Amino acid sequence: MKRMKVLAIAVTMALVLALLLPATVLAVVVPGDTVPTTATITGSGSPPIIKAQWELFDDYPDVPGTQVDIVPSDTKMMYAYIVVMDPNGRGDIAQVFCDVYHPDGSFKFQVHGVLLDPTVDADVTEMEEAKAAAVAAETGTWTTNVPEMLLNPLVEPVSSEPITQAVADWLDEEIFNTETAYMYKAEIPMEYHQPCGVYTVKSWATDKSGEQSFRLESWYEWVETKVLELDFTSIDYGEIVPCVEKIVPGDYVLETAGAAPPVKPSVKNEGNIALTIGVHSTAMVGDVTEKTIVDFDTKFRDEKILYLACVDTWFTNQLDLCSTEKIIFSVHAPDGTPADTYRGELTILVG
Repeated sequence: MKRMKVLAIAVTMALVLALLLPATVLAVVVPGDTVPTTATITGSGSPPIIKAQWELFDDYPDVPGTQVDIVPSDTKMMYAYIVVMDPNGRGDIAQVFCDVYHPDGSFKFQVHGVLLDPTVDADVTEMEEAKAAAVAAETGTWTTNVPEMLLNPLVEPVSSEPITQAVADWLDEEIFNTETAYMYKAEIPMEYHQPCGVYTVKSWATDKSGEQSFRLESWYEWVETKVLELDFTSIDYGEIVPCVEKIVPGDYVLETAGAAPPVKPSVKNEGNIALTIGVHSTAMVGDVTEKTIVDFDTKFRDEKILYLACVDTWFTNQLDLCSTEKIIFSVHAPDGTPADTYRGELTILVG
């Protein structure tokens, strides 16, 4: 009996103390202060998604699409910028690739994308400059493609359109604020003699478990450029005899430009399209007698053509990409041409 009485007293005192405590504000979390969490490990993961890509540099910003000029006798570096996300988090992105195709659809090469770190000032500056250049330059439909999948990242794109400031802002949000995507940069070296036309870039990525994204396409035009390099700056036929052909021979070595002879004339294709070449000569006029020489011929790739002064003359055979060929010139003074020094001009034509 004594033990039960003690317990009863303890309970009574607790109730009294509760009544004496000050009132408190009630805190409520809607719909509740506790929420369930779930996660699934499938063993394979979900593949990355290419959000957008574009190529720079654009040499014609006022023209729709991306057009790129060659650098004769040299290589020009193009850059593809690719924005990639992964449903499992951007840290799951393993590698990014760009497959480049020639205008005829044949495979050119594959290049790797390098991560631009959004926490490094230099990389942030490059990202912003690349996006700004793309926004400023692109008003057409050839490149700087932002797929329809931007509205639904689970749907493969069926169309594309140029990047806009709104899209650039959206990519900033993905990379810097929500931190769900990374930007990568791939270098695309273009040698001057690569065939002109529209090149296709197909970007794709893998994650750490080897899952592959779809290929997203964009395009740039390697602008058709005709460049013919000569190694001769003048033609001196020297002493000629009427009715006897006088030849200045060529060779296959592109020498330092100078007078021919001693230079033996050569021509080289420094552009990105096969060249049709021709010649045009004015009449050679005597300094004293003012008599003229109007008969000439020229030979290129085993094709020899006799032509008259002031008439454009074209070869049938073309000068192939990146090739050097000899070209031969000769003059014919008619019988009875008086002794004198004769002068004229010769022009190499490119068609």
